Amino acid sequence: MTRLLTESDLKPDGSPSKLMCWDTLANRLTYFDAETMLWEGETWSMEQGMVRGKEAQQNNLFPGVAQGWVPDQTGFTEEDGFAVAIDPALTGSYKVTLADGSVHEVKPVWEHFKARCAEYAPDKASVITHIPAEQIEEAAVTYATRLRPETGYGNGGIGYMLAIEHGCNAIQNSRALDALVGITGNWDTPGGNRGGTTSFLTPVQVNFAGNTNMGGAPDPDEATLDKLAGIDKFPVLKWWQYWADANACYEQMQTGDPYPIVAGIAQSGDFMNMGNSLYNWESFKDLDFFVCIDFWHTPLSDRADLLVPCAHWIEANATRPSQGASGGLGLNVQCVERPGEVEYDLNFNINLYKAMGVPFSADPDNPWPTEEEYCDDYVKGSGLTWQQMVDEFQENGWWDCKVLPAEWKGTWGFYRRYQLGMLRPDMKPGMQTPTGKMELWSTVMETFFPENPDDILPNYAEAPLSRTEHPELEEEYPLICNTGRRIPVYFHSEHRQLPWCREQWPVPRMEIHPDDAAKYGIKQGDWVWIENENGKIRQVADIYAGIEPGVINCEHQWWYPELNQSGHGFELSGVNCLVSRDLRDRHCGASYLRSYPVKIYKATPENSPFGNPCPCGNDGTEIIHDATDPRLKEWAKLSFEGEE
Repeated sequence: MTRLLTESDLKPDGSPSKLMCWDTLANRLTYFDAETMLWEGETWSMEQGMVRGKEAQQNNLFPGVAQGWVPDQTGFTEEDGFAVAIDPALTGSYKVTLADGSVHEVKPVWEHFKARCAEYAPDKASVITHIPAEQIEEAAVTYATRLRPETGYGNGGIGYMLAIEHGCNAIQNSRALDALVGITGNWDTPGGNRGGTTSFLTPVQVNFAGNTNMGGAPDPDEATLDKLAGIDKFPVLKWWQYWADANACYEQMQTGDPYPIVAGIAQSGDFMNMGNSLYNWESFKDLDFFVCIDFWHTPLSDRADLLVPCAHWIEANATRPSQGASGGLGLNVQCVERPGEVEYDLNFNINLYKAMGVPFSADPDNPWPTEEEYCDDYVKGSGLTWQQMVDEFQENGWWDCKVLPAEWKGTWGFYRRYQLGMLRPDMKPGMQTPTGKMELWSTVMETFFPENPDDILPNYAEAPLSRTEHPELEEEYPLICNTGRRIPVYFHSEHRQLPWCREQWPVPRMEIHPDDAAKYGIKQGDWVWIENENGKIRQVADIYAGIEPGVINCEHQWWYPELNQSGHGFELSGVNCLVSRDLRDRHCGASYLRSYPVKIYKATPENSPFGNPCPCGNDGTEIIHDATDPRLKEWAKLSFEGEE
């Protein structure tokens, strides 16, 4: 059901898929059909969509990268495939008579969207963002005004990354930015937001091999979807059909409600994200059996009943498209033998399926393929075998996905692919939404969250523990904590055991403004306690004038391999120990990782375990906190057949 006006509202035998729109040229209602993805009287074909267009006009492309082809933006004229030109109304209001005879006044969605935007006019947004209203207006006008109108597209996309997801309004923030990109003509255009590189691979194949079954797995049935952990709190998980909610999984491990989770397998993952690390750590104690597959011992491996070594990337075969939109396609080619009991994730998964009697392949004659057969199937869209593709790659290097061989049927060389039927599995024009449109009015939100009509349009929500929402917390917790910034020598929880990385960056750093540092008697390099109602940790002060006063920025997912104890000391400095696990995005469950209140104070011998401001293990052993620590030299020694 939708509040959007459909043909079924107007007549008993009308279609609920025909979404009504006022045509200002004919002064009548017309419709867009969400089944065919076509307007009334419109004809379409991919070939027709490629008649008009031109090569992109991007400056300063990396040498050897092709421009790509941009189809002209389609309109609503006879030249665009309409039997009779139409002009869908964006503004105004119109009276319609429903099937029951009642008369109602209706407005185009654009009117509702304008009204929502007016709620956050520059003067109101300035109060929220602390950015002067005139600068907000200047930025909006600058972005929306095309520097080169002759190109036929906008000034470029917005790379908004992870920060917008960490204040419990992840989906709505993303929708708002997507809408801004779309209405300014920057969606799937040169320099615009394109999504991940696809090459000839399907969307589920862009990651390393082994993450998806050979030939694809059938969609989960309704009964299976109803069992997803967290489905009661986050019903939109049924729409994604891809994962369960992490926090709900951890909670279910402890409570067994609505059913027990008794075992698990982790393939190079960890528990120090997606919620409160302390709670997650405790959850693993309640599992009957847990397998950890990794390169080395980590905090998570200390909870495992069985440790299995996984293959390094130089021991694995896999496709490797660019993770972002840079448009490259390479291969991960195994170049050394897998030592000892090392097992590639792909083979582990196939053997696990086989042991459970579940086919890993859609081919009934080959339910459990070999690695070579799987790799051949993975790249069959190219018309090559895996070995042929490897030979091509090793001779010529990475492919530019804009100019892949025609028989590979790649789409990356085309822009505005939504006009060409290249974004949907059914090859109809449009986006991968129920209506095929970039939905300002989200039918997904309307379906899964009917109790929150304000969320149908992009909506702003304050972080749950912000000063605006809970000003009373400021007295006890006067600072706002952010986290998640990238560290040059680490990636999330990785590399803390590599001596050359720890020499460069031995300890976690807390960025703090000079005025705040002076206020709390903190100097550069001091260990500092960071505390809230969930716990307390220590990080080293890094005095930085570029951060706003009243805000600190902590590093995430720290642990100490040098501590020979369960958990390797993640609780000493891991900032997710401060995270409130019950406060999450109301739609997707994203964790509350930024903008929460804390207090800080200098670590001293008097307020620190073992009389040592520097974090220590359970036996008093100091962590490595200096590049001259001799333990780093010990780590750097490599032994081969008894020789150093």
